Amino acid sequence: MKKSYVTLCIVALFVLFSGVSAEVIIESELSELGYSGFGVKGELEEKCVNYILDYPLIEGTPEFNLQYVIFSIHAEFLPQEDRFAEVNVFLNGDVNAVAELNPTAFLGGWARVELPKKKLRASNTVRVCAKTSKETNEITILGDSIIGRYRTLDFPKDVGLTVVVSNRMPTVNERFIVTVTLRNYGSEAADVSLRYRRPNLDERTSEFEIVSGETSWDGTIGACKVRDENSFCEMPAEVSFAYVAKIARAVQFTMLPAIVEYENVFGETVLRESNRVVVDVQVPEISVNPFFATEREKTIVGEVNPIRLVVKNQGQDRLENIDVFFEPGEGLLVFGEEKRRITTIMPGEVVQFDVNVTAEHAGNYKMGCKLQYIDYNAVESDCRELELEFEQGAVDTMIIGGVVLVLIAILVYGYIQLK
Repeated sequence: MKKSYVTLCIVALFVLFSGVSAEVIIESELSELGYSGFGVKGELEEKCVNYILDYPLIEGTPEFNLQYVIFSIHAEFLPQEDRFAEVNVFLNGDVNAVAELNPTAFLGGWARVELPKKKLRASNTVRVCAKTSKETNEITILGDSIIGRYRTLDFPKDVGLTVVVSNRMPTVNERFIVTVTLRNYGSEAADVSLRYRRPNLDERTSEFEIVSGETSWDGTIGACKVRDENSFCEMPAEVSFAYVAKIARAVQFTMLPAIVEYENVFGETVLRESNRVVVDVQVPEISVNPFFATEREKTIVGEVNPIRLVVKNQGQDRLENIDVFFEPGEGLLVFGEEKRRITTIMPGEVVQFDVNVTAEHAGNYKMGCKLQYIDYNAVESDCRELELEFEQGAVDTMIIGGVVLVLIAILVYGYIQLK
């Protein structure tokens, strides 16, 4: 069974699997051990009771690492449950609690606390403290609370369910691999449902995008594969899946935890979360050199001058989603769209755009552009302006000759008419 510091567990309201992957070795109610329950009343009152637990197994014996000691606490909170009420469990005089529980950790009045093996002795003192709050002014620890030993699955804290990313400092939209791994150190197999996160939280991380890969696994995870001579688990059973993701903003991003659902020894469906990975998304190196090129330095007024915008990525990072805006000077006319899009440009890659310009009057004009990196917090860069000259063209001699002939024809016609 997973080391159930119950404050980290959320127990579902329905049973997902049909079989119980555990074996009960021995169970005893507190009343059977000669103890009664206890209660505490009043606002902000606290009461503690010690229970002596004999544990016949000693560290180093094979059964020690195959069995798990679980204290099932049955409690009532009156007149209503308040998250500020507390039930804390201590073991063998340690000032650090092995479990700190509020009413949300109790399903149907029950909470499960695994007593850590490293702190167990042949005779143990389990101290239970109940502390009321303003809204929960009465807490009762019932005498049918159970202490038992079990062979069960074990997903230890910190190593049982983990999320690992291949790159903790990716650039915006840079792809990285996320690996979700579940490890069972326990003595029993279990049916599990493993997910990369809770589906109902997708809308909270819209900038996080899964590009490819698997995001779930359903099946049976086996018991520990290899144990030493004392039955300590040296090689846990393991299942995993991986997917490729990217993040669309430069931000310190906390990934939502992966989750696993499984049925514990008590027939309850437990949902447990993994670690939370923080990814520090960086703005990529932006070293882009945009410039215009043209074969004509001078153009006749009214004629079209084809020019070319050349964009080169001189940095070390891949860049995505760059909007290119043409910015013609006053009096310069551009044919076609004045906005283009660079979807992706790799390091060292060159992207070119052709555009036609003209002017209606003679003069010097300037052609500019602006690059807007829409994924990188509105970073912009300007290109070097191109100077263009448009001249008034000379009148064609054939046109002049034609005009002269027309005038002569008019004069001859007029003369004939006068005659």
